Amino acid sequence: MPAYKRQHFVPASYLRYFAIDQSKCDRRSRLWRTDKNGSIQVSAKTQCAENFIYSRDDAAVAEAHFQIFEKSYCDCLDCLRQDWDLSRQQYGNLLLCMWNLNLRNAAHQNLSDHDGFRAYQIRWHLAATGLLLGGEGILFDTASFQAHIENFWSLRIMVAPRDSFFITSDNPAMMISLSPVSRLVDGLVLPLTPTLLAFAFDHRRVRFKNTQLSPRDVSNLNGEQIINSISAVYSAQPLSPDSLNAVRGHFSKAVPHTKTKFTNEHWIAPVREWPPDSDFSFLSAVPPVL
Repeated sequence: MPAYKRQHFVPASYLRYFAIDQSKCDRRSRLWRTDKNGSIQVSAKTQCAENFIYSRDDAAVAEAHFQIFEKSYCDCLDCLRQDWDLSRQQYGNLLLCMWNLNLRNAAHQNLSDHDGFRAYQIRWHLAATGLLLGGEGILFDTASFQAHIENFWSLRIMVAPRDSFFITSDNPAMMISLSPVSRLVDGLVLPLTPTLLAFAFDHRRVRFKNTQLSPRDVSNLNGEQIINSISAVYSAQPLSPDSLNAVRGHFSKAVPHTKTKFTNEHWIAPVREWPPDSDFSFLSAVPPVL
């Protein structure tokens, strides 16, 4: 097999933390996969991969790029799993990893003339300028992007209550907006482990309330993962009957998930709209200045 032929759009370094055996999380770890056909145990390294989804000619370059994010992500997760506080740098790295997991995902169907890796790089540019900095005509540069994140964004780690657990999916990092009229991204949501979830947000537009979630919050967040999934959800435990029914209902639709089409001329980012009065206890929209 050519080097790096199987390219992961959700890395095994992410899925490993949803292992059934939480004492040993690695690429070979087994977890529950639930799709339209039911639930089975699978190995993390076998999931969410396609042949040359990013590049055939520059596969090694793409792999080296993504490995930087994946190593940084694992460093953060290993600290969190040991109840260590993250440094300011690690919080920033984790937020960048959340963006990376969204923008590299196969949910962005590449219909352009570019290979998948170049299309991903262009999406980074478009997301930074149009979704964060607020205008398609803004000149993107790394310093402006980093300054914007440092000045206006925060990240919190939330914990599932006892007897509740988070699930994830093959499209785990969700961009959200609390405004029905704005296409700007107000937040990013990413399940990290069965008990931890990261919520990054623009504190100019989102008021964060607390890190203690209710069982209803977890249920609603798991429901969002199901809605956002392409063809499968993953968990460290078998799903509840209600979640199983939600998965079956989602995938029984004629088009359960319409992939975002990325072309030479067009890309509409898949931003999940949460109403300002969304049924989550941990956030609310900041009232507009009149």
